Amino acid sequence: MREIVYGLDYAKRRAERLKGMLVRIRINKGRNKYIERRGEIADLFPAVFTFFSDNETLTFSYSDLLTKKVKIFPIES
Repeated sequence: MREIVYGLDYAKRRAERLKGMLVRIRINKGRNKYIERRGEIADLFPAVFTFFSDNETLTFSYSDLLTKKVKIFPIES
């Protein structure tokens, strides 16, 4: 049986730590298709968080972080 290492609380805390920072986000669209954007995590809600890029707003759930559909990388300034 597979052991659950991280939970939704872990994903929420990670998003909270990166809020307001410049980050690179990588979205897995399936079949080896990825989209990468640079921007910042703007708002945190109980079930989702919003990501603002140059000209678009994207919304993701915390479970997207756990399933690695979305990966967030901080950008060093």
